[in-house]
Amino acid sequence: MTSLVTVLDVENVSFSRTIRGYNPDEVEDFLDQVADTLQYSAERQAELEQEIRRIQEKMGEYDTLRDSLQEALLMAQRSSEERLGSARKEADAIVAEARSRAEGIINEARGKKDDLLRQCDEARKTKEMFLADFRSLLARFSSLVEGSDREEEGSFP
Repeated sequence: MTSLVTVLDVENVSFSRTIRGYNPDEVEDFLDQVADTLQYSAERQAELEQEIRRIQEKMGEYDTLRDSLQEALLMAQRSSEERLGSARKEADAIVAEARSRAEGIINEARGKKDDLLRQCDEARKTKEMFLADFRSLLARFSSLVEGSDREEEGSFP
């Protein structure tokens, strides 16, 4: 592998002089340009590497933030699912309690209805017994009245 030329290598290079060589001033000017270009490239590379590190740090921060946000979203989702489940359980409990109360109210109303029907039946039976007793009493009075009328008819000539 060939070694890379640094700015110092270009600035410190020296060539041997020959009769038929290049113009030394032009070579020096060109080497100065190459040295300036290498210096600019090295500085730019350092800036870009620093920018890359800064961007990588920011990416790390963004990755951490993204992970935190994902975790927060998962926690929020779990929390909402738990709350939804809890709300459903509470709603089911409320509905079950309401059904139980409704059944109790219905059963109580049925019991009262049955009591009222029983009381009505007892009242009818009492009425029927009263009427039967009253009719019997009326029949006795009627027979007594008729008997006394016959006795009176027989006692008066």
